[in-house]
Amino acid sequence: EIDEPYTQDLGDAESDQEGMILGSSSRKKEPIRPGDIIAYQCPLYVLGDERGERVTKVLSVDPRANQVLRLDNGDVLPNDHQIKRVKIIFRGRLEDHPMGIFRPIEHFKLRKSTLSIMHEQSTEGRRVGEIIKKNMKIFKEKMNGEGMDFLH
Repeated sequence: EIDEPYTQDLGDAESDQEGMILGSSSRKKEPIRPGDIIAYQCPLYVLGDERGERVTKVLSVDPRANQVLRLDNGDVLPNDHQIKRVKIIFRGRLEDHPMGIFRPIEHFKLRKSTLSIMHEQSTEGRRVGEIIKKNMKIFKEKMNGEGMDFLH
């Protein structure tokens, strides 16, 4: 499917009208798929601020939707936001992707698809679940301490 490598090759590169470096053809080659792990700078922080560095899993891709990538951490990124793939699903396994480079989302090959393993809980879901468990434990301890042993 990929006839040319999609990593940076500045030897024969051409610039498009926005000044972005493209390969020998302007065709999008690097796919972004559900299950891929991406890295990006959160738009709420100044570029270079470590607090804004994010790494998350792509849950679904829909090139026609307002939110093209649905991310595990719940962030919403505009189509021109720079991301790179750091891990990819290859032959059913998650593997490192050392050749990934930062490029706008709209410069990736995007096909509508959703992560088929929907039993995996999102990062935010796990975080909220842990908060609820911790608070329930504290509540039960307080209730038991006051002689109200009706919760198990």
